[in-house]
Amino acid sequence: MSSHKGSKAEATRVLILEAATKLFFQLGVNEVSISRIMAEIGLTTGGFYKYFSSKEMLAAEICDRAFRKARGAWEEQAARARQSSENPYRYLINQYLSFAEKGQCAVVAFSHDAADTSHDPLFSQSYREGTKALLDSLLIVAQEPGGTAREQVLVHFAAMLGAGLLCRATGAEQWVREIKTALLDQLG
Repeated sequence: MSSHKGSKAEATRVLILEAATKLFFQLGVNEVSISRIMAEIGLTTGGFYKYFSSKEMLAAEICDRAFRKARGAWEEQAARARQSSENPYRYLINQYLSFAEKGQCAVVAFSHDAADTSHDPLFSQSYREGTKALLDSLLIVAQEPGGTAREQVLVHFAAMLGAGLLCRATGAEQWVREIKTALLDQLG
C-alpha cells in the first residue's frame, strides 16, 4: 500500500510542477502565487508544502528542468539534422525560432525573474548555468565540419534570443518575421 501512496504523491508533485511551469512561462515567477498553482490542479495551498519547501525551491527546480529539457531537445534536433544531411547549426537555430514563437524559451521566459535580486539565488544560478549550457551546446554544434567561428556563434546566439524575446513580446508581426528571416539568411 505504501508504494501506491508514494506513486500518488509523486503524481501530485508532477502535477504541481507541470501547472507551475505553465504559469511561470506565461506570467513569470513573481506573478504566480502558490494558491494559483494549487487551484490550477484543484488542491489547497496547504498541500503545496508536502511537496516543496517554498515557492523559490519550486521555481529553481522548474528553471533547472526547463533548461535540461531544452538542452535535450537541442541535442535531438542536431542529431535529426545530421541524419537528414541538413546543416545542424542552421537547423537548430531555425527550430529555436519556431519554438520561441510559441513562448517556450526558458532564457526569454525567465530572464526578468533571474534578474530580480529578491529571488532565491538558486533560481538565478540555475538560469545562468542553463543559459550558458545552451550556448555551449550551440558552440559544440558550430564546431562540426564547415562550422561557424566562435564570434559568429555568439552573435547568432544573441540574435536568436533577441528574436525570441520579440516573438514573445509582440507576436509574429511582419517586422519580427523579417528579423528571423534575416538571421536565417546570415547562416547561409
